Amino acid sequence: AQLPINYPAPTVEDVFNFEEDKQRVETICKKLAHVEVEVRDAALAEIPRYLQGICETYVKEQCPDADVELMLQKLAMGLFYCFWHSDKPLVQHECAHKIALLMNSVSNASMQRIIIESIFRILSREWGRIDRYRLDKYMSLVRKLVYQMLMLIKRHYTEARKQLKAAATASNAAAEETDNAATEGELTEAERIDSEEQAALAIPFISGLTTFFHKTLLVEARSVGLTMHMMDVILDELIRSDVDVALFVRISEMLPLFAMSRGDFVEKKVLDNFIGPIVSGVLDARRVHTIATSPETIKDAERKKSRRATPADALTTELAERNYSDENDQICIRLATSCKLLSVEPGTRHNVRPMLSESQMLIEQHLAVKLNPKQFRRLTHRDMRRRVTKELQEAEEAADKTMKFRKLVKDERRDDKKKARKLVSRDQNGIGKKKGKKESEEKKKNGKAKKHIVIDDSDAAGHEQPAKKKKDIDPAAARALRKKISSDKNISEKVKEEVVKLAQKEERRQAKSHRLEDGESESKISAKGNSQNSKRHKYGKLSYKDIVDMEKEETPVWRKKK
Repeated sequence: AQLPINYPAPTVEDVFNFEEDKQRVETICKKLAHVEVEVRDAALAEIPRYLQGICETYVKEQCPDADVELMLQKLAMGLFYCFWHSDKPLVQHECAHKIALLMNSVSNASMQRIIIESIFRILSREWGRIDRYRLDKYMSLVRKLVYQMLMLIKRHYTEARKQLKAAATASNAAAEETDNAATEGELTEAERIDSEEQAALAIPFISGLTTFFHKTLLVEARSVGLTMHMMDVILDELIRSDVDVALFVRISEMLPLFAMSRGDFVEKKVLDNFIGPIVSGVLDARRVHTIATSPETIKDAERKKSRRATPADALTTELAERNYSDENDQICIRLATSCKLLSVEPGTRHNVRPMLSESQMLIEQHLAVKLNPKQFRRLTHRDMRRRVTKELQEAEEAADKTMKFRKLVKDERRDDKKKARKLVSRDQNGIGKKKGKKESEEKKKNGKAKKHIVIDDSDAAGHEQPAKKKKDIDPAAARALRKKISSDKNISEKVKEEVVKLAQKEERRQAKSHRLEDGESESKISAKGNSQNSKRHKYGKLSYKDIVDMEKEETPVWRKKK
């Protein structure tokens, strides 16, 4: 693929000043987010030299990682918007390739790791804002980033293996010269290779990336979409990068298997796009195809065409294919072990454990079919589910036993604390001491009733005196109590009188309204009421009930109707 003919060439500035890094980062980011393609390409071509200068200053002056990470995250944000504005497939492909190669522009492993973390952190944060028209090009960018990251990991791993091998060779040569090599306890070739692999996998670059993915990227809820796409492409990029067995398994544990153990619907992507192709034989076929299409193989084939093919060439090809087949078997065995360990790890989600156990059984079934195809009986779906159900029942029983044991321990600790509190309280109150025979006899005679002890002002020495009986009440207190009771009675009578007055008033109002309805005038009614009130004074201060009773017994003249 070629870029358009009129595509402008970028210009690169040779000036670098680390003291003005903040202003320069902002300037570069503004250029990266520019709408003109010439400005964006010039800024993108300027970044490798800028990163090299930062790396040199980072190594010499030992700058803190936090400042460098902040600066590189700003730069990654500018790269995100630079790719956002890129248009046309060829331009997008070229821009994605340049962004992915930025991690190779520096030679320091720590700086390379920080660049990778910054780019993936910004992608994780902004992934939800990408619209459906730009999603495809960002997915291609992620694929290129994953491939370049795997190639970097492979390069550092290979260098570490070479250094360890050289150190081991030097130590063996020194031991042979001094004739101090011990015949017993020496490591075999396989053990030595295994130890070298484990030491090479523990280098800071790989361990730092593992920490970043396990504690930051793969556990965040907002990065589920990015994680799913990484699980889609991880197997293809692992096969294309042509890593060895130990590194293949280590990266599988770092990315797809760990993401599967954390759930969030990522486990289905891993089952479909990672475990499925492995157990269906795609891994073997793809690796053989990768070998056949590699540049070295093509050169050998061209060299063989120039001369006549010999049986040795066919034997070499067969041995190479058999070697890769053995490596694939080793990968499957180690992946099955990793799935088994992850299925019982405490941090694994409960609903994902059966999937990991099922993945383990599928990989073991694939190996059994490959090694002994005639003696193998294929497991049905029902048998597989029965095995998984049985394993789940065993796990639940183990969990119940653990909970019961924890509860017993908790109850025992609670009882011990109660006993300790009782002993402390007894020691403080002096209850735990033994009493003499006289005290116990007196207690039996007097019973459990306690004496009431009262100390008067006259008895300043504090001698014991019997308490006063209930009938001995202070006369002043009795008088105050009676006064209070009488006042309460007066208050209740006053309340009753007020209620009676209100009732009388309501009755008069209703009578007046009835009379007005019958047609009597208001002046007539008022004059009649005044005469009734004047005649009512003869009864004196009587209650309303007494007045009503007297009116029933003797009907006065003023009460009779005309």
